Amino acid sequence: MKSDRIAYRASKTAVNMVMRGLATDLAAESIVVRVVDPGWAQTEMGGPGATVRVADAVAGIHARAWEANMESTGTFVDYRATAVSW
Repeated sequence: MKSDRIAYRASKTAVNMVMRGLATDLAAESIVVRVVDPGWAQTEMGGPGATVRVADAVAGIHARAWEANMESTGTFVDYRATAVSW
């Protein structure tokens, strides 16, 4: 919980709260809103030590989008479909 990454952490918290608000606001229109964590992906930001291949993260995000329904609106999961706690 070092302060050197406080802005990054705050932005992630904000994204989660926006998602939850949108999920509530758009439920009446049957629009599903969900956040998917791609994992520590081997991107420029993740670096070579990251544990998730980009192709696996993308495939997982794609699958999570296609399985989403009104029962899953407002949820936060990782690319493998594991629920992420708030």
